[in-house]
Amino acid sequence: MGTWLSLIGPFIVWVAHFSGVYLAAEFAVETLNIVTPILTILGLCANAYLIYRARAENLWTIKIVRGGAFVSSIAIIWQALPVYV
Repeated sequence: MGTWLSLIGPFIVWVAHFSGVYLAAEFAVETLNIVTPILTILGLCANAYLIYRARAENLWTIKIVRGGAFVSSIAIIWQALPVYV
């Protein structure tokens, strides 16, 4: 995995989750309670995979990827929270 892709990977995951949830809310409100948990689990798993893949990079890249994955995971959970409340 390229260094740039691993650095921006968590944010790409967040954008994909954001887009998926809001597209589902716009066009398929009936399935929002099904789509949101699936997208949330996929997003969190993708962030965990990016952290796993970054272990082969240098220490600076590992720290950036972990920080980005943390921020991305918080954003993903924050966006999914209104469906459960």
